[in-house]
Amino acid sequence: MATINDFKIINARSIKKFEQATNELNVTKLIDELDETNQARLGFYFLTLEVLTGNSDCRMLDQYIIDSKYNETIHGEGVDDLGIDAIYIDETDGNHIINLFTYKFRSKFSPDKTQGEEALLKSNKFLSYIQGMVINDDVKSTDEKVCSYLTDIIEKLQTNTPWDIVLYSISNENHAFDQRLDPIIRNLQKNMGLTIKSITLDDITGFFSERKSNKKCSFAVSKEDILMYKTDEQVTDCSYVIRMNLIDVIRICCNDDDLATKYSLEDDSIIKDAILEKALLFDNIRGYLGETTYNNNIKTTIITEPQNFFMFNNGLTITTSFLDAQLFNSGTKMKFNLKDYQLVNGGQTINTIFQYLQSSDDENKILKLRQASVLVRIFKVSDSANDEQEKTEKQKGPLKNLIAEYTNSQNSINPQDLKSVSSLQILIQQYLEQKNIEYIRKTGIESSEKKYSYRITMDQLTKLLYSCQGYPERVTNQKRKLYTDYYDSIYFIGENGFDFDGTYDIIMMYFNLRKIYSSYTEQRIYYLIYLIYKYNLDDKKADNFIKNTLNDYNYTYPARALIQKGFKLNLDSTVKKNMATV
Repeated sequence: MATINDFKIINARSIKKFEQATNELNVTKLIDELDETNQARLGFYFLTLEVLTGNSDCRMLDQYIIDSKYNETIHGEGVDDLGIDAIYIDETDGNHIINLFTYKFRSKFSPDKTQGEEALLKSNKFLSYIQGMVINDDVKSTDEKVCSYLTDIIEKLQTNTPWDIVLYSISNENHAFDQRLDPIIRNLQKNMGLTIKSITLDDITGFFSERKSNKKCSFAVSKEDILMYKTDEQVTDCSYVIRMNLIDVIRICCNDDDLATKYSLEDDSIIKDAILEKALLFDNIRGYLGETTYNNNIKTTIITEPQNFFMFNNGLTITTSFLDAQLFNSGTKMKFNLKDYQLVNGGQTINTIFQYLQSSDDENKILKLRQASVLVRIFKVSDSANDEQEKTEKQKGPLKNLIAEYTNSQNSINPQDLKSVSSLQILIQQYLEQKNIEYIRKTGIESSEKKYSYRITMDQLTKLLYSCQGYPERVTNQKRKLYTDYYDSIYFIGENGFDFDGTYDIIMMYFNLRKIYSSYTEQRIYYLIYLIYKYNLDDKKADNFIKNTLNDYNYTYPARALIQKGFKLNLDSTVKKNMATV
């Protein structure tokens, strides 16, 4: 459960995100006009939408937000949002998902506060138009932005393509409503076929957890529940696969440092108030996905058949820089001491276990947690590696990062998240750090204190590099392939290694163009960079070619034209003809 300090940290991050957004949207005057509470309220949209949509461009996120107060404050426009605060239609990589967002922002922390139903009730107005497939004249005359979204959604739902609708209820409150018990939610899901997801302060805090390097724990396991593994018989360091009961799992993963080292508990109930240490998930590929079917099944297994939990669950993977294992009790048990450890796989399992511990009213839950056990892989990964490990690290990167990537590769995980822990991406981050550029490999690793001159995400850099290579039309709607099929060519490592200096030049050109063409979307900036690099044009000529091609091209929205191969072919043809006549 999140604490008041978590609340303050998310508030501070929201204010920082507000400052970034107002800078990109050229409304920096609002920093002086609004108090910190309202800055945090508006920044909260950008902070959470960036995580949930995977889009870091504040100008694009601004287009997603239809909330009345937001648009009145930022743009001075009166908007009737019809009870929905933001909309993101995901058509990337073959997806067909209509994401709707409702928000509730609290200015004060209340540890026992639960998400209310007001936001979901208000959304009924917007949802009724979707359900009726008709937009009346009142809505048409109210706001072009809202009407455009409604029209687009209704048109999509009237096609033969199956579309999923997901309604997010987002707040900085501490507790989510119980979807299984709430009749309003059940009715919405039944009548609209909605999937409703609750995002609370605890979830958001998990997105931005910071790594701890001094975390320690101790636990004891029966010798018969241990499998020892060595990469080489000559190596002294070992890794282990063990069976651990959930009481010990909770204990070593909680934020109570003293409890984490108490390997011989006499009273299991001491863990009843334990809180998950989110920092242990810093190297984990993805955050908690909430009450998905799989996570509910994890909880159900603990409740109904804890003795079978070991067989039904895929287990946890821990990496540690220090591992000491000693036999005791005449060799029947082994005591483990870990230091600087991370849970790199099993985030859904550990979050669900703690969620059950904290929310269940089952009077036998402590007993069930003792009866349940899980497979835990523990890998020692230190700087002083053996020869084989050093060879691996030189070729592919640090072993702990490879473990994080490969143990998660079997599951349905965003390929971008898998690549975020790669050795090259970490080197890029370190290189740009020296240039005073904050490089965001994944959400949650950005600095909350240090001031940088610039900020760029891994997603933006990937799109920039691929645009320079000649494919600006692919970078928006083929996002998955950027980190699978195209990744090795985008981040090409030649005989002299990766071109860090050339990449820096591209990044600085991008920042310069963003400043000159501040009203343009990211996609249009990518086209500018493409033309500049391919045809050696200056930015003004490149911009004129794009404008002229858009004027001659048949499209509904400019953003749609820029992701079509036909538009790029027309643009190339126009440029070549013009250059041939010069």
